[in-house]
Amino acid sequence: VTLSSTFIQRLFTLITSVENGLAGAERLNQYLRQPIEPCAGLPRSARYPTDHIKRPVGLVPRLPVDRLGKKLQVKDVWFRYSEGGPWILKDLSFVIEPGESVGVIGRTGAGKSSLFQALLHVYPVAQGEISLAGKTLAPLPELSADSVDLEEWRSQFAYITQSPTIFRGSLRENLDPFRERTDDHLREILQRVGLGDFVQGLTGQLDYDLEEAGANLSAGQKQLIATARCLLSDASVVLMDEATSAIDPNSEEAFVRATNELLADRTRLIIAHRLGTVEDCDRVLWLSGGTVKMFAPPARVLPAFLAQGQNPVAPKTPELTPPLG
Repeated sequence: VTLSSTFIQRLFTLITSVENGLAGAERLNQYLRQPIEPCAGLPRSARYPTDHIKRPVGLVPRLPVDRLGKKLQVKDVWFRYSEGGPWILKDLSFVIEPGESVGVIGRTGAGKSSLFQALLHVYPVAQGEISLAGKTLAPLPELSADSVDLEEWRSQFAYITQSPTIFRGSLRENLDPFRERTDDHLREILQRVGLGDFVQGLTGQLDYDLEEAGANLSAGQKQLIATARCLLSDASVVLMDEATSAIDPNSEEAFVRATNELLADRTRLIIAHRLGTVEDCDRVLWLSGGTVKMFAPPARVLPAFLAQGQNPVAPKTPELTPPLG
């Protein structure tokens, strides 16, 4: 009787485990068959059978290699996060020349971070067009000489956020996961962003283990590591969303000098919580209510922005309606 009870108990435990495994496999199957991002494709190496389009090898149009030939143009862009939601960017238009540094300012809710989301196509643009070097984003079946797919588009952008991603692994793996750079080059970049002394004091230095989400780093150190990672990439456009928010003024000064020197051949868009960070930019884009309030050199924009900031009641931006079609 005891053996029979034990056998039956184990049998039901096994049945429960099999049922849980089948349910998990079904959920995984459903997940793998979910629609992917517009204009994206699976790599040719993907083996799981789905109906998704695969990215052809060697046949996808590319953007020019020369960074100084890539003008960024935003034309009549309307953007919101969900169908039926409020418009965040409204009929936005501007042109940024190759290699230009542009500060992006505005009050909370003006659309600064949303502009970066639109440039990266994290959410689809409802209307209008964003182009880089004259090329726009298009689905794989509709690619032409004037368009690229999502993978090629995003490869042209480096994004430094307020809360950068740090992976569990060595410092070297976080900076150069494919081992494409020499140790001397990595140390040079770390020195230039202000982390040289910090790395010299680490056990193992470039082999120092970073914990998940950079738990053994300060907020400022994480941002500087993300900046170094950006400098090591081949991106043509660098987006900095308050990248210096967690570092002290002295470190910020060193950071600005390093980025101005190392990113001189790249287009830069910089959202900063301290206006001093954008004083040396070529131009400043002032957003208000999702529209362009002013786009001009800092000497013209910053005094006007500060003057309006002294008024406790900001003028209301008129509500716009997107054109049909």
